[in-house]
Amino acid sequence: MILSHIHHMRKRTSLYTCRNCLPLSLFLLPLMFATLLWLSGCIFDTSSQKPPNVVRIGFFPTITHAPALVGTMRGDFEKLFSRHGVQWEPLIFSSGPAIIEAIFANRVDIAYVGPGPAISGFVRSSGNEIRVIAGCSLNGVSIVGAEDKEGIATETLSTKRVAVPSIGNSQFLSATHFLKSLEKRSTASRDTALQIIPCSSSDVELLLRKHQVDAAWLPEPWATKLVHEGKAQHIAAESDFWPSQCFPSAVVIASRRFVESRPDLVAAFVECHAALCDEINSYREKLAPLITQSITSFSHKSISEDVVKGSLQRTTFTSNPHPEEFGLFYEFAKESGFLRMPKTRITLETIFVTVPHGRLVEAKDSYSTTSLADTSLAGLERSNSNVSR
Repeated sequence: MILSHIHHMRKRTSLYTCRNCLPLSLFLLPLMFATLLWLSGCIFDTSSQKPPNVVRIGFFPTITHAPALVGTMRGDFEKLFSRHGVQWEPLIFSSGPAIIEAIFANRVDIAYVGPGPAISGFVRSSGNEIRVIAGCSLNGVSIVGAEDKEGIATETLSTKRVAVPSIGNSQFLSATHFLKSLEKRSTASRDTALQIIPCSSSDVELLLRKHQVDAAWLPEPWATKLVHEGKAQHIAAESDFWPSQCFPSAVVIASRRFVESRPDLVAAFVECHAALCDEINSYREKLAPLITQSITSFSHKSISEDVVKGSLQRTTFTSNPHPEEFGLFYEFAKESGFLRMPKTRITLETIFVTVPHGRLVEAKDSYSTTSLADTSLAGLERSNSNVSR
């Protein structure tokens, strides 16, 4: 429609090119120019243009993003960026895929997100856009079931309806891989088939109570909150499924354009983030009130300090992205059929970068592939194939 409008304008203006109409032509030329500028504003979305000297940081109000919560509420990030003469803006999200879309739209520079969405964004951009600049948290994900039902054995989860926060996020990939593996090897009754059902954390309680799902694969603090309030029972920790008993539940990513344009800010941010990880590990009890306040404020959901303390005990914070375990999410995504691989060959190694002394370095030797066979319930076998609690 825009192009036809321009063509129509050209036909109209051709009527006024005679010598006797020169004054009218001089009037129309600026008008045409102004109109084209207006039309260009319709074609190109200027809302995504980055404000000058502002760093936009996205995160969730969850335990696995605790360094972002503390850094925001206590003012650590404000002090950091002020020293570098720039402003910063916190942006609260409820899902990893939404953060990736915001990075693609140039509305976020740095973000805390799960491995699943980070890998999805990396692949969708043919390896060009997303970079992992640090780890954030290990573990901190649990499986819970309806409180009024008889205890669910882990080995029967492959016949259940299991809720996850969203399609394509890290819990979706883990649940799909591990429960499909369990389904292949389980001797439990197969009255029903495995179903992975996406739903928001706020809807899980209702679905469990109405028995529309049997279990939920949730990040902290939402899993512990349901158990603490007597609305769900703990079934297992996701770490029970992993051979190493640990996995990255959140990492810190940045857009490649930001990493390359401001490596000094990336390096300074990673240093601040790493210090926050160490502090939270050492002072969980002391920082629990601040983290509770920030989750309540950002999520607009009431949560008790006891829930936060319990959730913090199930989560470890680290700036190490654990590339090997991170890489397994890449294998999970390919296995599930969720990823559409680009025609251009990409390698996951290039997603990792370090920024020593303000210089971009792609960490090509930091990732090694572990066989999917090594992750097929090896952790559960070590726990005698049953970790029901």
